[in-house]
Amino acid sequence: MCQFVAERGGSKAECRQRNVQDKKNNLEDLLRKAAHESREAANAIMKRRIRQRLHKKLGCVLSKTDFSMAMQRLKVLEAELETANKDFHSADVPVWNTFIRFKMPAPQTSQRRCRSVG
Repeated sequence: MCQFVAERGGSKAECRQRNVQDKKNNLEDLLRKAAHESREAANAIMKRRIRQRLHKKLGCVLSKTDFSMAMQRLKVLEAELETANKDFHSADVPVWNTFIRFKMPAPQTSQRRCRSVG
């Protein structure tokens, strides 16, 4: 029995609706994590491994049509992350605003303590 039904005394239909919503949220979280990790992957081999693991997880849980919709959603998320990354790096930020300026004292000439030291 659903925890929601036990806590609030709701019907089984409410429990099913809540479970469906939880599953959709979990799927969206999984897709977001996979898209983020794919973007952060160092090379094509790591990206392929991430996609393989995602295919394995989703293939066990989703039907064929739901699986194809989830993969389309993954492509959309990857494209969104890619455009956000390009927008971030292409912003025109003046160089003088990106560095912290410190007032440095003028270099002092070294003075010898005694003539015997080199």
